[in-house]
Amino acid sequence: MIKFFKGSHDKFKLPKVKNTRKHYDVVIHIGAPKTGSSALQKFFIENQSILNKLGFLYPEHSLDENGISGGHSNLALKLIDKRDAEAKKQFDILINKAKKANKVLFLSSEAFYIRPQAVADLVVGHRCKIIAFFRDPIEAINSNYNQGIKRNFSTASPEQFCSRLLREHTSFYTGQIFNQWVKSFSKEDVDVYGYDSSVLKQFPIQEVFLNGLGLTNKEITTSFTIENKMVNRSYSYTSLELKRLLNHALDQKAHHFNHQLDWFLQGISDKSNDPSINLSTLVSEPTLNKLEQHFREKTQQFLDKVLVKINPGFLQSPQEIVGTKLPHKAVTFCRMFEVIEQLKVEKAELYSHLEKQVHVQLKNNTIGSDAGKLADLFNINYKKGSETSPWFSSAILTKMPDFKLEDFLRETAYVAYERGESKHAQALIEKARELRPKGPFIVKLSDKLRAELGAFKSTK
Repeated sequence: MIKFFKGSHDKFKLPKVKNTRKHYDVVIHIGAPKTGSSALQKFFIENQSILNKLGFLYPEHSLDENGISGGHSNLALKLIDKRDAEAKKQFDILINKAKKANKVLFLSSEAFYIRPQAVADLVVGHRCKIIAFFRDPIEAINSNYNQGIKRNFSTASPEQFCSRLLREHTSFYTGQIFNQWVKSFSKEDVDVYGYDSSVLKQFPIQEVFLNGLGLTNKEITTSFTIENKMVNRSYSYTSLELKRLLNHALDQKAHHFNHQLDWFLQGISDKSNDPSINLSTLVSEPTLNKLEQHFREKTQQFLDKVLVKINPGFLQSPQEIVGTKLPHKAVTFCRMFEVIEQLKVEKAELYSHLEKQVHVQLKNNTIGSDAGKLADLFNINYKKGSETSPWFSSAILTKMPDFKLEDFLRETAYVAYERGESKHAQALIEKARELRPKGPFIVKLSDKLRAELGAFKSTK
């Protein structure tokens, strides 16, 4: 049975949803990213046999040591890579298996989220239901800043990250993409639920989803055990700041070590007592106000057609922002040092790899203003440079009379990056990469900026 209790204080009611087993051949959960997908996929795979008894064929997928999964990303990524024929072949095997067993095929992956028309083409000829969750855009920005540091090697500060969002394409956060899902399917076939903390305090996200499948309350309560446990939570502030520092030195191609580091820091975060840090603490008040103004109206407009109404107050501007406080820098550094010491004991090989990478990047002078912190964390002797805005070193200035154009571009790009002008830095380093495509430092800085900002697009 479900392990939670309802009482007279309950505010919300889950809507009645038509039984998908009677009306659809396929149900696809598309995320969105950072809306509890990992917890749902862990729940689905652990209850695979129960779902099967209730009429749903949920195909196998793996979980990592922290219970995190990409769901059926092996199929979804084929669509992203435009390997449509391979995806169709894989889907046909699954749908035929489901039909033969008289089941509804049930798929889940965040990787489906950005390819609505490709998914529509994949399931053509079959009745398909799309289920998604959507997060308040301000919460989503905070979560995706975290994710960029966790998985995409970002070294940007929260202020840099948010300032860039206000200048660039923002449909990911406004829900505009659901217009494309409705266009590719229909309004009736796309349900979007709010990833709403007010509702999820009363109903675990697993129950919200099962209700969305059209299961009855009796089927849910008698068939499933739901432990409302956090899976793939955002990094704790200590782990987040440590990973941001380490991203300066990580080799992005060292997949084995990078996965180990992520698993380790995720495990630390899942056990951490660090308080959650909201966006209002991480960015300036003017930036936060601009984000609120930029996203709220657009979000309401785009979600009006598809949002399943449970909480009327969802997506309304908060009347009062509950403030959180960042720990003192010295406290954060001490906590990071404790994590590094734990890493040294529990993951000696990983520690040695990281120590070597930090040594190399300190020697190459690629880390910038965070160099001293990394050196201290790994007890490396390092002469800290000026605390003022970065400028060309004496060694570089001495060499400049003999520089080729790509050398000037490389050094200027690095200075621009250290000054926080990431967009200009990327334009400069990409031009340098055109002229010297195999230059080690050029390639490293270019890859770092592509990871932070996305693949470079010329403005010509």
